Amino acid sequence: MSDRDRELDEPSLRELMKKLGNDSRLLVRQEMELARSELSHELARMKRGLVAVAVAAALFNGGLLLVLFGLVLALGLIVPVWLSLVIIAAAACALGAALLLRQRPLFDEARRAGTSALSHLHDDIDAMRGAMP
Repeated sequence: MSDRDRELDEPSLRELMKKLGNDSRLLVRQEMELARSELSHELARMKRGLVAVAVAAALFNGGLLLVLFGLVLALGLIVPVWLSLVIIAAAACALGAALLLRQRPLFDEARRAGTSALSHLHDDIDAMRGAMP
């Protein structure tokens, strides 16, 4: 095969650049789909977590009110009822705050995952811009 025949078989620079542009657009589209999918997954997970927290809070609240009422009455036999109410209310607030703070890692993890997906997408776009003449 002569040099002339080989030149005709090889794609031209214009064809290569066109293919690179098409491949780059496809890559960006696929990266966006991946980021959207990752974010959607994390949002669904967060939603499940929020529903679980809401249900747990409602059940806990109902049961806790009954228990607290009993504790106020029992403590009211030792100290004035108003003081027993203050003591029990403070303890209940502290316990509720601690339970809610336990869910914070779920939201931090979801935020990191979303930030990571977007960061990868930005890195890919920057790399493609740097590669294009």
